[in-house]
Amino acid sequence: MPPCLSARVWQVGEGLSPDCAFHFITGTMQEASKQTRYKLLVGSSIERRTVSWMWEGKFARNELNLIAGMGGTGKSAVAYDLAARVTSGAEWPDGAPNDDPGSVLILTTENDPHTVLMPRLDLAGADDAKINVLMGALDDNQQECQFMLDDHLDILDDVLNDYPDTKLLIIDPIMSYYGKGVNPNSDADVRRVLDKVAALAKKHEVTVLCLAHLNKKENLDTINRVAGSGQLVATCRIVWQAERKRQTNDCMIRITKSNIADPNTCLSYCLELDQEAQAVRVVWDDANKPSAEVTSQSEEAKRLRLQMRGETGWAQ
Repeated sequence: MPPCLSARVWQVGEGLSPDCAFHFITGTMQEASKQTRYKLLVGSSIERRTVSWMWEGKFARNELNLIAGMGGTGKSAVAYDLAARVTSGAEWPDGAPNDDPGSVLILTTENDPHTVLMPRLDLAGADDAKINVLMGALDDNQQECQFMLDDHLDILDDVLNDYPDTKLLIIDPIMSYYGKGVNPNSDADVRRVLDKVAALAKKHEVTVLCLAHLNKKENLDTINRVAGSGQLVATCRIVWQAERKRQTNDCMIRITKSNIADPNTCLSYCLELDQEAQAVRVVWDDANKPSAEVTSQSEEAKRLRLQMRGETGWAQ
């Protein structure tokens, strides 16, 4: 440390857990008119932690996750199938145990709770007593208004405090909830909002699942096709792309960006319409479960992905 600087160790800092100490260095330059103040983390004081998962290797807890896709690829249906499993404790589609069931909080502007959302969740086997749908917020005049992340994040914090068993937060679609003063194409605006949501996810230890649309430029990769600012893809720790084979009900989701999960991960499913309930449900392919011959899930997923991507007619 330069001799002109003095160091103090603080136990709590902005955005850091109480057990994560850092050095707050206050420097006074030789010239009285110059001062520098900054915060830094010293490597020896940083607690090493492993990634916490809602679904091992698929969707991370305490983080933002994203499913992006064109309309009709089943991204909402997949999200609601996962929500049902969270509430019921049913195993995951690959056969992995679901060890931490709980409640689910849903924000949606595209699926009516009465005619679409709850019928889909019922078909998926959800415990409806553990499903909560945030329908709006109250402004300073106690008038109902649309909930927006940038304007009402404190309300979302209150909801998560009031329902501490919430394990999954679904935002469908994320772009509709940024905020009235947020430009969805501005990197700075979008990053500012998402960083707050990410901090809330860590605070309440919930998995945040965002849904987003893709544009029609199939020659681009997913990172450049997600509607709005690229900061949505950059901020989410795991990004899935939903695809559907044209003129069929055969679909798949595959990881297109992650630094904590196997990039070869791919899960296949079909969309099935229940005539009586007039709702769509997800039927997962048995091929998602590791076979006796292929004990490595990574190798099985890679085989499935290559097989499906080798076929023509997939809508991306």
